[in-house]
Amino acid sequence: MWTGEADIEAAPEHMRKGGADIGNAPGSRRGAPFGAAGRVDLKRYSVKKLLESLYGKPPAPIAYVYGKEGKPYFRDLPFYFNLSHSGDYVLCAVSSAEIGTDIQQHCGKNVERLARRFFTEREAAALEQAGEERETRERLFYRLWARKEAYGKLTGKGIAAALEVDFLPGGTVSSPYGCSSGEVGGKRLLWEEYDSIAGYSIALCRYG
Repeated sequence: MWTGEADIEAAPEHMRKGGADIGNAPGSRRGAPFGAAGRVDLKRYSVKKLLESLYGKPPAPIAYVYGKEGKPYFRDLPFYFNLSHSGDYVLCAVSSAEIGTDIQQHCGKNVERLARRFFTEREAAALEQAGEERETRERLFYRLWARKEAYGKLTGKGIAAALEVDFLPGGTVSSPYGCSSGEVGGKRLLWEEYDSIAGYSIALCRYG
């Protein structure tokens, strides 16, 4: 997984349109990759350059095919990918298995009103019970929204498929960030979540 100043022109048009980013701000898309290896210097990335880092050499010309829901895939490469952008960052995940990912900037929206409109009753109730501090409620809201976006992109059906799904982590509002698992629609999901960038929530979702 990488974040960075990303050349998203390398992605197909379907991906450049983006998802339901609450912030909806173009930003400068500057950042730094992070993960198990820690933070590194600022770089400029494209899907092609990320694949080159995996192969150790330039890959073959990239061609795309699309699933029945319109989700893009590499035609001739043994990897799956997913892109997301919000605020100042673009996130690109490349995986050996189907993946969905999302990054959400905490942008000061009325999260209580949005939760009442888009969240399940249990999620909205958890937000109301999260405490008096606005930062705590906002952090939970964007964590859940990033999960919904990541799941919608994993299935290829988009955010609409996730609005009626309860994504409270671990059944509690206090589950720590990191790796976790759950089940939706009879399928086990594996989650990775990160809060390494102040003011952003990141979620990655795979089938388990």
